[in-house]
Amino acid sequence: MDKPIGSEKELEELRKEMQSFSYSISHDFQAPVRRIIGMGQILKEDHSQGLDDKGRKYLDIIVAEATRMNEMIGDLLIWSRANASAISKKEMDLSRMVKDLIDEQRSRSGAPEIVSNVCSGLRAEGDPALIETALRELVDNAVKFSDPGKARTIEFGHDPSADGGAFFIRDEGVGFDMSHPERLFKPFQRFHGAEFPGDGMGLAIASLVIRKHGGRIWARSDPGKGTTIFFALGP
Repeated sequence: MDKPIGSEKELEELRKEMQSFSYSISHDFQAPVRRIIGMGQILKEDHSQGLDDKGRKYLDIIVAEATRMNEMIGDLLIWSRANASAISKKEMDLSRMVKDLIDEQRSRSGAPEIVSNVCSGLRAEGDPALIETALRELVDNAVKFSDPGKARTIEFGHDPSADGGAFFIRDEGVGFDMSHPERLFKPFQRFHGAEFPGDGMGLAIASLVIRKHGGRIWARSDPGKGTTIFFALGP
């Protein structure tokens, strides 16, 4: 009979084993899913003429769902890496990070206009790679959930009156219902329909990174009025 797990050392070892298992499963799933996508694309491009309309529709569904699964696995890998990473703190220029991430969004093919208002000179102590991961998810969400067809507006700043002082990323997008805030930062939680892409991992990844820094993260939002994500880093 297995002995009960009790000591902090044993619990830490179990946590590391679970992290390794999660990463391995995610990594190993990615290769066959990508093969499904690749073979599906070959069928669409080279052999779709041999299918009737129903067959082509089913093939489109297979490729679309495999692509969605691949995105979910990719986000789970990001989450696993962030969870397992040790923190190496340095002074960071958060304003520069956000500006670069917005420029990255602007450079994407087909991206609509992005109007940004980034407060300069905002700095903090933290792990640059992990914080950039969190900010990338927050900027991506701000762009993703903007009103379709309109200029996308992103604001980054610091509010000293927000629960003792916090950084924020604000958009003027579709917003969401705050009636279930406990779900907001959990993995694979979606608050919008299929008209918006994503798998519900962005805020979970950002939350994990902020909490690893001993910080806190929260949101304010109203449907049709945009969303503000606040975060404060620990000492």
